[in-house]
Amino acid sequence: MLEICKEVIKEKICFTGQKNIDLGPIDSEETLVDGDSNLIGILLGNLVDNAIRYTPPHGQIDIAIRQTQTEILLEVSDTGPGIPEQERERVLERFYRGSHSGIEGSGLGLAIVSRITEQHKARLELLTGSAGHGLLVKIRFPRERSVQALQHG
Repeated sequence: MLEICKEVIKEKICFTGQKNIDLGPIDSEETLVDGDSNLIGILLGNLVDNAIRYTPPHGQIDIAIRQTQTEILLEVSDTGPGIPEQERERVLERFYRGSHSGIEGSGLGLAIVSRITEQHKARLELLTGSAGHGLLVKIRFPRERSVQALQHG
């Protein structure tokens, strides 16, 4: 999954320069998720794209990949306005734009993320960022469907 993360960052980095956004992986481990790597790339691409749209100039977007005994956790956090708790279910609906609808987009990004998450039998959580603002998206892939990548070929 770390390779997918690096590819998405490479694709999206050109969009961060206009706003001087710091985009990068933190605390990431190499893992393999049993699933469709193209769909996981689309999922992560949509999360990063949304984060870029909503993060103000000089903000930060972090991507983390961690493993526990039972799951592989993909996290994308940003320093944007976040999503009010009362809207978190609705933003997963197609075409719903939420209270920050002045930002350009179609309202499909999180609906696609939600669908791909379901296809991989994972869980999606939308939370407030660690500093009490921004958005933290957690996707929990079940570990029994996942295999740790070999560290040394």
